[in-house]
Amino acid sequence: MTVANEPSNLSLLPTSFSESSLSGSMTKRRFIHSLSLGAACLLSPYGLRATSAQASSQADETLAWNEVMLQAIVAGTLGNPQAQRMAATMNTAMFDAGNGVTRKYTPIFVTETAPPDTHARAAIVQAAYVTLKAFYPAQLTLFDKQRAASLGELRRDNLAKVKRGIEWGEKVASQVLAWREKDGFNDKEPPFDGVGAAIGQWESATRTTMAGGNLAFTTPFVLTSNTQFQNAFPRLWATLESAAYAESFNEVVAMGAKTGSRRTLDQTHIAYFFNGYSTTDYVEAAIAIAEQRQTSSLETSRILALLTIAMHDTTVTVFGAKRALAQDPANVTWRPIFAIPKAELDGNPNTAAIANWTPLITTPNHPEYPASHPGSHGSGARVLQQIFGDANTFDVHPAFNSVFPGPPEGGVKSRHYTRISDMARDGVDARTFGGMHFRGSSAATAAVGAQIADYILANAARPI
Repeated sequence: MTVANEPSNLSLLPTSFSESSLSGSMTKRRFIHSLSLGAACLLSPYGLRATSAQASSQADETLAWNEVMLQAIVAGTLGNPQAQRMAATMNTAMFDAGNGVTRKYTPIFVTETAPPDTHARAAIVQAAYVTLKAFYPAQLTLFDKQRAASLGELRRDNLAKVKRGIEWGEKVASQVLAWREKDGFNDKEPPFDGVGAAIGQWESATRTTMAGGNLAFTTPFVLTSNTQFQNAFPRLWATLESAAYAESFNEVVAMGAKTGSRRTLDQTHIAYFFNGYSTTDYVEAAIAIAEQRQTSSLETSRILALLTIAMHDTTVTVFGAKRALAQDPANVTWRPIFAIPKAELDGNPNTAAIANWTPLITTPNHPEYPASHPGSHGSGARVLQQIFGDANTFDVHPAFNSVFPGPPEGGVKSRHYTRISDMARDGVDARTFGGMHFRGSSAATAAVGAQIADYILANAARPI
């Protein structure tokens, strides 16, 4: 992740920063943006937002650039945790850039105050632009287009003030990127494949090192360390012989098998829908709710920063705990794909081995407990619930790509919710319906994710 050198002064302004015809609807999403991914052409739900000069007083750059970010995620090849790191970086830069002008909240990272008479909206635009292109350099055309549209709305504002805003946003984004460059994510981690483990311990099905293992050594944004909440994870099952283990075991046997399961068609669609980017689910929900509530621009920036940071910090906590707990034979960390065919070894009279049992969705190559996606559903839902309450109406759309393809037969559609908790429930259920996790580990991890979200809400971006 590097930041390209940018020209300074007025050359930072786009060539279209003039009387240009940048028009369109501010809040209406256009679900028609096609993305070419290899031989496939997928329909993305995330349309590029453009705003008219007449609506410029109502424009919210944070929402606009988060929609662009959603497009970039689907068009890119980052995994789910890696996309969370990107989203937290971008939203931290935008928040610190805008908040550095107004100083209404404690900063997340950049403590310096913006120069006097700095244009806050221009700063937010530039911060988003710089961070996104650092993670997705191949999508520069998309980001250039949105930058021209965003700054084009400011063409009637004081040019010197806008210029200071661009320079300030550039500075903040560069500092945040440099900070995250040293977060340990890019360091080489010690290999861990779990091979030779005891009964109940995780082992790699592919005999390769744990996928996403570098996340176990990545520094959080707000938590003091990624082990701060490690002791919050409960011991799932006292023994493999317990009734609770048998209950989770038998549910995933019945509901998570690729063939012959008891899933309904909708439950199959839920499994695929929530198999991908948890970032897109909660950011899209946050955008929709913020628009309905007409929250202020600075407040939406704060909300999205807290949301994406909570999800990221939960994930690095989860991966750190995955590695630590999986190395202790006292913990049950094997996946259903191993546990079900080897059930004759677990000593539980209420489980039965099924040779060649296959889950609906390919099992990720890292330990069962804690469970990564359920942690995100715990933290993401908690942030939005604490800020907006649980009862909200919104739609979320599938975000399939080459990394997370949908079902071969297609048919997965957008999902409509009237409560945030309902989406979180589906997200947790999806890991059992997909055959990837036992419900016990999913539920326990979601609960810790909510605790992490509460800590971040209490300690980051606080009103001054």
